Amino acid sequence: MLSPTLTLDAATTTSGFLLVLSIVVPVSGVLLAFVLGERYVRLVAYTIVIPFGLAIAAAILVALPQNEGPLVYLLGGWQPPLGISVRTDCRPSCWQPLQS
Repeated sequence: MLSPTLTLDAATTTSGFLLVLSIVVPVSGVLLAFVLGERYVRLVAYTIVIPFGLAIAAAILVALPQNEGPLVYLLGGWQPPLGISVRTDCRPSCWQPLQS
């Protein structure tokens, strides 16, 4: 049986952390807006979430041609039957700036 570090290196791409950031930034923006209150929702959205979301989407679009295949990140280092694998290729990534 392979050690977890070998399977993590074999399946996770170098730019895979961008996929996790594309999930973490909007969720943290919602939590920050909730903590700050209704008065600061637009401020959080326009100054934090949207610019960082667009920057992450642009970084994913730049990183895709550099890899031979899709971007992959294994959460926790576990393979997909036991863990969660976040993966994207060109089609979903091209729509991400429009969704941000």
